[in-house]
Amino acid sequence: MKKENLKQYEMPLMIISIAIILFLTAMLTIFPDQSNALANDIFQILTRTFCSPMVLISVIITTLFIGLALSKYGNIRLGTGKPEFSTFSWLAMIFFCVNGAGTMYWAFIEWPNLYLAAPQLNGVAISDDFALEMSTALNLYNWGPNALVWLLIFNVPFAYWYYVKKENTLQLSAICAHGLPKKMQSPILSKVIDFVFIFSVVGSIAITAGSAASTVGIAIAKVIGIEYKFTIAFLVLFITALIFSLSSFVGIDKGMKNLCDKNVYVVMFILVVMLVAGNGKFMIDQVTNSFSIMADNWFRILLWTDPVTQNYYPQDWTVFYFIYNLVFAPLTAVFATKISRGRTIRELTFGSIGACALGIFCLHGFIGTYGQSLLLDGTLDIVSMVANGDTAHVASEVMLTLPLPKIMLAIYCICTIVFLASTLDASAFSLAAASSKKLAAGAEPNKFIKMVWCIVLIGIPTGIAFAGTNTNTLKSFVLAFGVPLILLIAVCYRGVFADLKEHYSCKTKEEIMLEGYDAEMLQQYKEMREKQVSPELYEYTQIGKKK
Repeated sequence: MKKENLKQYEMPLMIISIAIILFLTAMLTIFPDQSNALANDIFQILTRTFCSPMVLISVIITTLFIGLALSKYGNIRLGTGKPEFSTFSWLAMIFFCVNGAGTMYWAFIEWPNLYLAAPQLNGVAISDDFALEMSTALNLYNWGPNALVWLLIFNVPFAYWYYVKKENTLQLSAICAHGLPKKMQSPILSKVIDFVFIFSVVGSIAITAGSAASTVGIAIAKVIGIEYKFTIAFLVLFITALIFSLSSFVGIDKGMKNLCDKNVYVVMFILVVMLVAGNGKFMIDQVTNSFSIMADNWFRILLWTDPVTQNYYPQDWTVFYFIYNLVFAPLTAVFATKISRGRTIRELTFGSIGACALGIFCLHGFIGTYGQSLLLDGTLDIVSMVANGDTAHVASEVMLTLPLPKIMLAIYCICTIVFLASTLDASAFSLAAASSKKLAAGAEPNKFIKMVWCIVLIGIPTGIAFAGTNTNTLKSFVLAFGVPLILLIAVCYRGVFADLKEHYSCKTKEEIMLEGYDAEMLQQYKEMREKQVSPELYEYTQIGKKK
């Protein structure tokens, strides 16, 4: 890359951020006991000390998130004209970016962890049978809409300033600047905010990539019939690197879009095989039953702090997922923004949360209940495996109970690697976009910068796995960056609401809709209005249409 071109990117920020991340990772490896003790203290403070504020904040941001989409401001179109991608491809990319390979890991082991936790919602111990029912309901709740709001909360501010106000940058500091008082704005604060973004992305991906690589590595070893070694996990990361580096190089339309489209069908195939080969009736009944449990206990779980019995389920699970999802939120926002040109704020909000919730309910619902059916008929004691810390082998053992076991296990490996490649591709894209001082709508970040981040995103989890760094300790340090992100939510939305009040408060819903129409859409709208078709019905007909 030419020297003059380097000035277009935040090279000092990139170098310093990577250096700090490597230093912190090295300290975690060199001083494991001290790091683990400090990490536990951080976790306790974040989840147990601030439990009540966190659940109350969750109610506030959920109301904010949904309320904005349902208001007249939900009609604001992000860019002019029709959507860039078909609805199917758009939702698939959002789902795979948001959920990633961690979903294919936790879908198998989340419910047994919840079964062992056996939360006492009513203050009394529950039976094993009801604990099994509760484990499915809580599984879907912890990964459902309430938690997803934390994951998607930055989408609207990023998309609004990028498309509507034509702010040609996707740096978190630039988005926050609109909500900060002028006295607080400074170059140093901007760099700190951007470092929070970079660390949250790289740290969270290091955790996801590490767990996925070991799980897939074990599965590959079982398919081939050899003993699992670190070299297999390294091979998984190397193959993943090749896939997502190629995808990053060719761009979203030819790369990630095609990966995600195809992987949707692979996931559906796995779920169908489980339903047909397993106890399909039990699986469907258990998922249906879990919705009734969630409906009965929705607000109880949402605001539950367990102040008397103090078993710490709300702190260690519900609040943990809020913060964990928030750490991924800036990454999600950058990528969702780049693929959502032509969508409205309402589409971005409900499309994102709907696609992610549906995917989670299917994956965690049916993979989880298939595992429960294996427990009940005595085929595989997954609960004991998890209780004994053998979580990395659960997915492989479950897949080996299906017809043509090694073929199904190989398909699982391919599916998870594509999941991981999609997440890493989105991460490299987001980091490269955030490292660009300017990035016009429709443009992609520099391919060299994307490749640098590709190397970092693969190199750090590989080094962590090789050095034997405790990923749970790393996870606690990454979670600590959720605290400033909570403050930045308020800052971002302060700027958005101030601008909405100034430029849109006096406009009608129809006027807001028309602002985002191109010439073709305006002509179609005029023709439909002459036929006395309502504006809302015309808007509905545009959903899913692409250029």
